[in-house]
Amino acid sequence: MRYFILLLTGFILLTLSACGKKGPVRPLEEKLPQTVRKASLLQRGDSFQLRWKMPQRNQDGTPLELEAVDISRLFIADADFCPECPEPWPLIAQIYPQVPAPAQQIRDLYLLSDQGAQVGQTAHYSFRVRNKQGDFSPPHHLSQPYRQPQAAPTEFQARGYDSSAELHWQAVAIPQGATLMGYQVYRRRANQTYSPLPTTSRPVKKLLFSDFGLENGHTYYYRIRSLFDFSGQKLESLPSPEISVTPTAG
Repeated sequence: MRYFILLLTGFILLTLSACGKKGPVRPLEEKLPQTVRKASLLQRGDSFQLRWKMPQRNQDGTPLELEAVDISRLFIADADFCPECPEPWPLIAQIYPQVPAPAQQIRDLYLLSDQGAQVGQTAHYSFRVRNKQGDFSPPHHLSQPYRQPQAAPTEFQARGYDSSAELHWQAVAIPQGATLMGYQVYRRRANQTYSPLPTTSRPVKKLLFSDFGLENGHTYYYRIRSLFDFSGQKLESLPSPEISVTPTAG
């Protein structure tokens, strides 16, 4: 009888231990979308510009069936912000890859302009990628204090040449705590709008810019902005007044 009781006890213990064992179950979050890629935030004059690239994969590496990116935002003073609290942030945009408006798409880069912050507030943005099954990625946050918009460069002038234009302007005052990274040149043609990205791939360091490869007889319009760095936070000034140039042969 004693042997039977010991045998029964061992069987029960073995059964309980087997029930507690976990097999190679794939975590549920692996099928969730990855978050946005290369997201950044730039203050441009009195507005913010959000930039990001769409993810292509789920967290487990399988192809993502992307539906949209939901963007929420909160403008709030630092003293009133609670990072541990739930996010009661207003949803400001749902960006669908096929129809990105109100965002703009340039190749694989998406850009969204947003404004309404006041001096003394910090802008907080949250991206959440949504797949076609309605599942969300973990949120991706970006934050930046809103600063007093910087004045535009002055004495902006231009002159047209054969298939080119030459622009020059006056140096700007550098605000306290900032580093001048250079100047951003924006160009458009008649009946077109300005691109949200500058014409130049890098900020112009000098007070002069020559734009080549233009079509003679066509009018081009330009604006420039100063670009500052406040300890890693980028800020563009307000845009200069628009000027026009018509390149001419000869």
